[in-house]
This record gives sequence, structure tokens and C-alpha cells, in this order.
Amino acid sequence: MRNLAKGKRTDNKQWVKGYFTKISETFLIVNDQGSFPIEKDTLSFSTPFVDKNNVPIWENDIVEFQFDPDDDPFPNPNTKKRLGQIYYNPYRGSISIAYGKTQINDDLWKYIRLNNRVKVLGNIFDTPDILKKGEGKYYKLEKQVEYGYLGYLTGFSYYLQNTDF
Repeated sequence: MRNLAKGKRTDNKQWVKGYFTKISETFLIVNDQGSFPIEKDTLSFSTPFVDKNNVPIWENDIVEFQFDPDDDPFPNPNTKKRLGQIYYNPYRGSISIAYGKTQINDDLWKYIRLNNRVKVLGNIFDTPDILKKGEGKYYKLEKQVEYGYLGYLTGFSYYLQNTDF
């Protein structure tokens, strides 16, 4: 599933998964059923992770996460469940969670590796109201990271960074 992308089709607003390419000013997802123009703002790349219910995690997903597992014998009162948005952080070279009043560089991997404590609730396109339920304990990214996970993972970074989005 790595290197896959998804986006909402321009013709019917349905999600389509496949491989991302850009021809002229058109963003496309290509798969075995054809090539489909997508809304560029909905472009999201897959991550190599799944949540605790085995649901794939994508960029721009809204997740619930917590520092300590539910069955921790010494729970910390400051480790309550939080809501955040998945994004690729090019400065750290990691897939991170944005939450709180400011953008926090919180690596997704540390919540996945031991007692997976991440649950996908939706995404910022279909269910943005989920973030509002966090009582202000979230940070919605002002804009997507332009080049996404794929650009750094597969060596397309030069192409994507030098392409006018």
C-alpha cells in the first residue's frame, strides 16, 4: 500500500485510490480502471501504518490517539485521548500528528509501535467537524504539506518540489 495516493474525483466527488501523477495543471490518480482527474486539495498519500482496528492511515486523516495504553497500571492524568491530523513533516522526515494550539511535531510511529494507540475517525475533507469536538485541543493545518509523503519516499521530491502547484 505504500506510495499509493487518493483524491476526490472532479466528476463525481468520489474517492479514488491509485498512483499520483500531474499532467500540465491536472492532478490525476491512475489505477487499473483508468486515470481520473482529482481535486488537488484532496490529494493524500498513504502511510505504511494501520490503526488499532487495522484501518490504513492516510495523510489528512483525523485520528484519536493517546500517550498511555488503556490498560496502563500507572496512568498519567495528562495522557488523555487527543484528536489530531496526520501529515508528512519534511523537516523531521516523519509522518506526524498535528494537534494542540500550535503544530506539534509528534511522530505517529511512537503511538503505533507499542500497543497501537491510534484510531482513524475520518479525514479533514469528509468529516472536518470531528476536530471541533476536541474542545480546542487540536490544530488544523492551514494548508497541506505541498509535496506529501510520496515526494520524499520515492525520489520524486525534485520533480514535485520544482513543479508549480
